[in-house]
Amino acid sequence: MKEFFIQVRNMALIVAAAAFIGLILMLAAYSVPNERIYSNVKASVDIYRIEHDHFFWGRIRQTDVDNFTNCIMLIEAVYPSEKGLIDSALVNRMWGLGEHNSPSEILINAMDTDRRADENDEWKYGRYWHGYLVFLKPLLYKMTVGNIRVLNSYAQLMLLAIAAALLYKRLGIWYLASFILAVSAINPVTTALCFQNSTMLYVTLFGVISVLLLNERLIENKFYVYYFLILGILTAFFDFLTYPFVSFGVPLCLFVILNREKFFTDELKSAFKKIFYCGFGWFFGYIGMWGSKWILATSLTEYNAIKDAFYNAVFSKLSSFKIDVSNASEDIGVLDFIKFLLFSKQDSLPQGYSVSQEFTVWDVFQKNLVMLSDPSFLLFFVLFLGILVGRIIYKVAVRKEQIFISLSMICTFLFITALPFIWYAAIVKHSYIHDFLVFKELAIAIFSISCFLVVLGDEDL
Repeated sequence: MKEFFIQVRNMALIVAAAAFIGLILMLAAYSVPNERIYSNVKASVDIYRIEHDHFFWGRIRQTDVDNFTNCIMLIEAVYPSEKGLIDSALVNRMWGLGEHNSPSEILINAMDTDRRADENDEWKYGRYWHGYLVFLKPLLYKMTVGNIRVLNSYAQLMLLAIAAALLYKRLGIWYLASFILAVSAINPVTTALCFQNSTMLYVTLFGVISVLLLNERLIENKFYVYYFLILGILTAFFDFLTYPFVSFGVPLCLFVILNREKFFTDELKSAFKKIFYCGFGWFFGYIGMWGSKWILATSLTEYNAIKDAFYNAVFSKLSSFKIDVSNASEDIGVLDFIKFLLFSKQDSLPQGYSVSQEFTVWDVFQKNLVMLSDPSFLLFFVLFLGILVGRIIYKVAVRKEQIFISLSMICTFLFITALPFIWYAAIVKHSYIHDFLVFKELAIAIFSISCFLVVLGDEDL
């Protein structure tokens, strides 16, 4: 127990240091001269005249490059705030989206009219770190959106090649194929064209490459808790709430495979203790880093990020209800909404508020599974699973070898496979509305199922 509290103390110090570094990086990003950024974004808006808020490069919803959010990111990057550096870095002001709620229209109009800062029509988006601006703003200083898309595809291809080479060297062709299958579910073509889809792929690839290079040190010195802590921190800093759990689930599955003797031959309690520490580290980093932004913004600016984050979380992310407001006589209070969540009674909401739609966990599961059921991917997936099952049958029927299987192995893979559904059950409303993003969490389950079948077909542990 004493060792655990020492780890918690160390993790808290690491998160505090990461928050300080994050603040410095955001200040540096907002120090980049805005004139050149403005000019390059203005030269890029013809892309969004053609593609609009949602562009499906494959003419199916799974291939949406989500220009809706890309344009929000560009609006943040180009917005000429006059409130000072600290305010800009922590409050992340942008033009309001108005009644039409179309970021691409707002961006195009702003560039066409050389629009300046507008306090009367301004959104404050400080509940996220928006760490992607650390790269996006300097890149926009040097090049257009089209150039960045091409550069993005090169960078992702290079990192995927490095990860693939390390996977093949450490674990062999079958685990590499399983990883390629999981990445296919994320769809690297979409991530190359989409800024916000890219962030989690980069963090996940960082996790994959680092665990392949450092695994022995991580497991021998029990540093794996800090490894997952750092992945959680990076996720909270860079992600715009897309498919963040992939940065935990895919590296966790790989970490288990690399240390399969310790996980699969130990007692179930011992295996799950290791998994608990991995999850605790990731969530500590994720929640701690995210919360540090709210504390910094609320403390150093006039913007109450803590209140904003709470309302956004319970209304737009965690709740399973869509609430309409019509002629509301008062703002809904924290206690009012908690009461409503606990008792789910319409009359517990203040006058003027009503529930227009309710989402169940099963609705969320179904909607995200449907997003992954594209025939082209299913063909790829089923064919690969068939090959892996055939490999197991060949091992048993032809080579007359026994399959090693243990309760620890089964429960470990079941837990990893269930991770996307745990996320969907917790983040109900966001997972329902943004299924075209969040379905990518299922890459975790795909990787886990594939790796389980590969393990069964292996000659030994």
